[in-house]
Amino acid sequence: MDSFWCKEGHLNKDQAQVLKTLAKGARYILEIGFCTGRSACSIIEGAGPENIQQFVSLDINYDYHREGRNMLKKFIKEFPFFQACEINSKDVDSVWYSKVFNGNGADFIFIDGGHTYEECKNDLEHAALLLNRNGVIIVDDYMSGPPNGCSLPGVTKACDEFFKTYNTKFERKTWNKDGKGFCILKKVHSLLGRAPIKFDSTEKEFYDSVYY
Repeated sequence: MDSFWCKEGHLNKDQAQVLKTLAKGARYILEIGFCTGRSACSIIEGAGPENIQQFVSLDINYDYHREGRNMLKKFIKEFPFFQACEINSKDVDSVWYSKVFNGNGADFIFIDGGHTYEECKNDLEHAALLLNRNGVIIVDDYMSGPPNGCSLPGVTKACDEFFKTYNTKFERKTWNKDGKGFCILKKVHSLLGRAPIKFDSTEKEFYDSVYY
């Protein structure tokens, strides 16, 4: 997987090791925020390419980083299970996600999209409904700061409020090193029933317009 680790990116080797460890055995994976693909690389290596059935990566703009779209093309070419949607995650919901995953849910979700309180809260709430029991959500930039991270209080607030609301449904752990941070949530009880799984014609047209 070394060739898929871009020389530029925000995720570092310590974070990559956490993702590799926690993604082990995941078959259905959602990623919100691609950047240069470092998180995707780490998750795929940890889960095992031979085990993954579907990996869906969302990003509002794959040109956000100069290497982003080139790296995206490498992943799509190499991994048949890899799907990319160029879309703002605030424009989709848990029903949409469920349809994309054909009702299979997700075993592992990595959130590194918008970093405002509202954006992170939205991503967490919809991802939580998609997540299968015993599945894991990791939110990047939790309690982050110097020397290697930047302070993003909206992300931390969204994670703390989410866990306060759903503490009977999730277990939480945190990881922090040198200013980099993760909020790690494991789903131990279901929230709601599985959403409908088929697109109507209008939704299918919309999905096709953003799907690679």
